[in-house]
Amino acid sequence: STNGDLFASKVEGDHFTATTNSGNIDLEDIQGNIDVATTNGDLGAQRTSGDNFTVGTKSGNATASGLAAKTVTASTSNGDLDLELTAVPSELTVESVNSDVRIEVPHADYTVSITQQRSEVSVDVPHTAGAPNAITISTTNGDISLGWSD
Repeated sequence: STNGDLFASKVEGDHFTATTNSGNIDLEDIQGNIDVATTNGDLGAQRTSGDNFTVGTKSGNATASGLAAKTVTASTSNGDLDLELTAVPSELTVESVNSDVRIEVPHADYTVSITQQRSEVSVDVPHTAGAPNAITISTTNGDISLGWSD
């Protein structure tokens, strides 16, 4: 979509892709590999599941609740990121610039790697060496909050 909003609900498939310029994306009850990107628009996702969840935003906020994916990849620039996971991800990777990041994950063992510049960091999820699940967060000019969802 260009210059328009996109709404999708109750979609199942192998792959779901959505991109907007100057438009919002709202997803509800989507199952499959999900790849979404916005420029000058917000992303809202509720109850999404699949092997992969990839989101990219420029000048827009991204919020996902009820997220269940094995691999989660998010990049934001000039917009906040808020992820609430309901299933343990094997890999969670976040890169942000000029964006606050808030992530909640289910209790499990994780390797946790955080790289930040000019940011405040609040982490309640401990690093466990050799854990099977990995969280990697890199941010510049944005605060990071990493905590438990359950």
